[in-house]
Amino acid sequence: MTLAMAGFAVEDMFLKSAGGTLPVAQVMIAFGAGGAIIFSLLARVRGEPVFLREALGRTMMIRNGFEVTGRLFYTLAIVLTPLSSATAILQATPIVVVAGAAIVFKEDVGWRRWTAILVGLVGVLIILRPGADSFTPLSLLAVLGLLGFAGRDLATRAAPPSLGTFALGVWGFSAIVVAGLVYAPIEGRAFLMPAPTVAAFLLLAIIFGVVGYAALTLSLIH
Repeated sequence: MTLAMAGFAVEDMFLKSAGGTLPVAQVMIAFGAGGAIIFSLLARVRGEPVFLREALGRTMMIRNGFEVTGRLFYTLAIVLTPLSSATAILQATPIVVVAGAAIVFKEDVGWRRWTAILVGLVGVLIILRPGADSFTPLSLLAVLGLLGFAGRDLATRAAPPSLGTFALGVWGFSAIVVAGLVYAPIEGRAFLMPAPTVAAFLLLAIIFGVVGYAALTLSLIH
């Protein structure tokens, strides 16, 4: 989980850099396609099946829906709002996941963890300082992204055992492509040929995103 958070932090930095030049929809489509291709190759090397009937089941559809929601709104947040604000909001995701685990999966959280959750929430609020210049109505995009990611993580916990880490990565990054396709007509911007530097930013975002996603999935299913 620690490795996942580090990977996502670096990923977000490169995505924001690319999103400052390219349309957001294009960034999401390229990012999702790149990650899906890498995970597909890894699954092939490991002999891990990807296209199973279970991948079209109810749990996976819910997971993919949360993935689209989380990625769409959070990508908009890191592009349109200060990265420090969006990242601070995302740090509350584990708090929501733990609460969801207690409610949905009936896991025993205990008063010590609930106390830690409340302390963590206060810490996030201290960082954000609602009412400060860095917290704007657009910051709600990051909140919606947070809820989407939390729902995805909970659904990952309930994912069919037949779908391994790499298979879940393929479907997760494919959902990001869908999110980009959904947003493209809304954004209404023509896709651009990225400059070499921007293309490098996208490639690095994909690499760190794949590392973070794989680490996150492993932490949730084991």
